[in-house]
Amino acid sequence: MKRNIMLLGLLLTVFCGAQAHDYELKVGEFNVLNVSDDVNVVWVANADSAGYARFSGADRFADAFIFTNNGKGNLKIQVSVEDVGDPELPTLYVYSNFLTEIKSTSALNVQASEIPAAAELKLTLIGNGTLTVTGINSTRVSAKLTTGNGIMTLSGNTSKASLTMLGTGQIRADEMKANTVNCTIMGTGSIYTWAVESLSTKGIGSTTIYYRGEPSEIKKLGGGKLTPLALAPAQTSDAAPTEMHVGVICVDAEPAQTTEKPVQKVEEEEVEVEIEEEEEEPVTLPERRN
Repeated sequence: MKRNIMLLGLLLTVFCGAQAHDYELKVGEFNVLNVSDDVNVVWVANADSAGYARFSGADRFADAFIFTNNGKGNLKIQVSVEDVGDPELPTLYVYSNFLTEIKSTSALNVQASEIPAAAELKLTLIGNGTLTVTGINSTRVSAKLTTGNGIMTLSGNTSKASLTMLGTGQIRADEMKANTVNCTIMGTGSIYTWAVESLSTKGIGSTTIYYRGEPSEIKKLGGGKLTPLALAPAQTSDAAPTEMHVGVICVDAEPAQTTEKPVQKVEEEEVEVEIEEEEEEPVTLPERRN
């Protein structure tokens, strides 16, 4: 009987230790989000919770995340060494009033939705993760997939979109309506666009640019391939249309009807893709509530 009671107590201890707890950490206000390790992150615009991070997980994850705020609005998120690669690592929710930039090297998913209107939004994805940004309402959007086979999905509205492909992945921006779209290519991936007035491409890569609608002006300089994107529900395509809709890539086989302009002489231009190194000071996190 005594042995059974001890065993029951041990089981209860293990069960309680595995229960999820809610954690809230003060990380400071920020407008630049930098995700440096493999973790699922969701950014939320919320004035009441601005400057905080929240997650729900077992006790062993209480100190799983490392936050660094340089005091200039740049928040860097890392994962503790002992928790790197843990399949049960909780999803992290971070809150601020607005965002101007997201940088991600996470092999998992970083999401942001309904970003408040801003003059410019910069997005950079490095590696094989995914970056999903919806509800964009910025005058200018700069999106770069610098290396790897990652997927960047964008939706919303902007006046000018600058899309740069240096990797083998996809920039799915055919749900982001833009007056003008400029594509710079030096990779082998795919770019999906929605340009109303003008679409221009330049570079030396073999990237395929799929365009939605009928832009008033299309310019092509150098490599790459321009192909119209036509929606066709209930059909599939090897080109993998965006997650925002079910579609198929259609290429008109008649040369007389193609919208692709003759290939011009390649203009040698240096494409700079830099991740700024900024001096950062660790944030002291005395306020933890669970």
